[in-house]
Amino acid sequence: MQEKGKEELYDAVKDMLSREDFEEKLKKEIERYGGLIDEDAAAMIVVDKLRRDFFNTAKISELEEPQEVTLYGRVEHAGKVKKFDGGQVANVVISDETGMCMLVLWDNHAGLVEDGKISEGITVKVINGYVKEGYYGIEVNVGRWGLVKIDAGKVKGYERDTNLMDVKSGIVNIKAEIKRIHPTKVFFTEKGERFAAYILAKDESGERIIVLWDEMAKAIQQFREGDTVRIKRAYAKKGEIHAGEISSIEKA
Repeated sequence: MQEKGKEELYDAVKDMLSREDFEEKLKKEIERYGGLIDEDAAAMIVVDKLRRDFFNTAKISELEEPQEVTLYGRVEHAGKVKKFDGGQVANVVISDETGMCMLVLWDNHAGLVEDGKISEGITVKVINGYVKEGYYGIEVNVGRWGLVKIDAGKVKGYERDTNLMDVKSGIVNIKAEIKRIHPTKVFFTEKGERFAAYILAKDESGERIIVLWDEMAKAIQQFREGDTVRIKRAYAKKGEIHAGEISSIEKA
């Protein structure tokens, strides 16, 4: 990960801003974020405001591993903050007009979710995130040398549905008819009970099994065979389509 520290970032704007004014702006940004960002992250915000072209932006459909990126997104789902020894992490689904991906926020950045500053419907600008393959496909991680700017202006989210037979990887929306609902299975794990419901779904492209987990397994019981549903934020794993804690289902 390329380190873009305060000193390097000041070099990009020193012809526009005195050192004293730069430091003052850093303090204001840190205060605005409730102390959740440090001086390096605050410097990214200041530079981004003064030089919009400093961080080159990408679209979600263009993301590849490994890569450092800056991109805009609309928050589609904000997961719970998970804490562990020495840190914390939050998974957030974001979208633009080209697709959806997981935004993984580490440590102080995860605090933006915990404090409610990042929630469904707001827009964000991710600066200097790093791309890698994750559980939900391509994901953008924001850690020590990255930043998330909240309320980043108008961003058009991803609304399109993907045909069942075209779902290969990543996070997608699906619209399909329920052909069959199989009995729910219960699994016992170290973390407690897990529920899985299997449905056979059909659209114009063909038929595929979708595995619905836990709350989604309960939600499918509201529907009947023959209903057409829209599953938002389904995801592909090892050739299967799944719907879990990041997903939702509604009658289409």
